Amino acid sequence: MPIIEATKASDIDLVRRLVGQKVDVDAVDTFGRTALHYAAALGQDAGVSVLLTRSNSINARDEEGFTPLMRAAQNGHANAAKLLVAAGADGALRNNAGQSAYELAIANGHPDVGKLVGE
Repeated sequence: MPIIEATKASDIDLVRRLVGQKVDVDAVDTFGRTALHYAAALGQDAGVSVLLTRSNSINARDEEGFTPLMRAAQNGHANAAKLLVAAGADGALRNNAGQSAYELAIANGHPDVGKLVGE
């Protein structure tokens, strides 16, 4: 999926073009992840913003039950987490291991992000 590959490559210009061409921004890869999962996991604030303009899957879960917010929290990406929370991401959801975004942030040494996503 070109949108996922462009996001993984941090090619924000291509991501913008693809979003403008109305590609399916909610397409998933073999891990069940959307481009938004990758943008959040990589801390690509601009990518998160662009993808949120067209995504209907802000709380989409990958095969491990992680949402984009969980990926941002796990990796300590405060700005990406803020964008997701502001857009309505649900911080109370839990992954397949029973962990919330807050618990992932704390477990990985990111208390500042934990505060953003709530308990």
